[in-house]
Amino acid sequence: MSKTTSNVKTETGYQLFNRIHLRPRLDKLHSAIFTNGPAPNKVIQITGAPNTGKSMLIAELIVNTILPKKLSEEFKECSAVLINTDHQISIIQIIQIAERKLSMLNIPTELHQGLVRTSLKKLTILNCYCIRQLEVTILNLEHILSQNIDIALLAIDSLSAHYWYERYAATFKNENELYSVNKHCVHLLKSLKAIIEDRHIVTVFSKYETDSSLTTMIDYTVTLKKVDFKNEENKNQFLLECYDHEKQTKVVKCYEMETLMLFQIA
Repeated sequence: MSKTTSNVKTETGYQLFNRIHLRPRLDKLHSAIFTNGPAPNKVIQITGAPNTGKSMLIAELIVNTILPKKLSEEFKECSAVLINTDHQISIIQIIQIAERKLSMLNIPTELHQGLVRTSLKKLTILNCYCIRQLEVTILNLEHILSQNIDIALLAIDSLSAHYWYERYAATFKNENELYSVNKHCVHLLKSLKAIIEDRHIVTVFSKYETDSSLTTMIDYTVTLKKVDFKNEENKNQFLLECYDHEKQTKVVKCYEMETLMLFQIA
């Protein structure tokens, strides 16, 4: 970690090199959602009610990041880090998504195991079972990113986990101001951005609801909603809205969780 002397932050040449070194880009990581992006240093929040596919979408972005780029324009063959707090994403789920994508590209089944096994070497999963583990993990990110300049994606599922523990702790301390889930997420995101700033990675996190208090710290808001399609066959489809805060543009698609397909709403 950089040293601080008389309120002046200093860093070694090695730290400077690792901070400004250009990492792989994730352009067109999911072109149906982000068009040509997301660009380095962008922050994406994925919000929605429970069981709307937030974790599934994060897992899909991870898979697109680590799969071999020779197979698809959306695959980047880069390293990714998952901070797993809700434990809705498992290694089995990631393998299943990867194999599904390979099948969609008509890659022979006998090649799947080797391709997936090689790709998984580029994924680091950090399981956090309490708020203190999460805070320590965030502080340790500087070391993790410095050790691997191939890391292009940092995913957190979810940022709002462990909120109720902190809410109880605040109540126990008799704090006058209500400790809201928004305040909880703002605190963690500020700590996170202090570590990852100018690291040239894309950060994506999930949380339960959308709020304006994070707007100045994020670049994209992806909202997933349940939709009543009045058809039992479409029960796994969700409305996906991606708002680009810089360009002030919105992409609206239907997300099919079973097939990982995005398509226009009729």
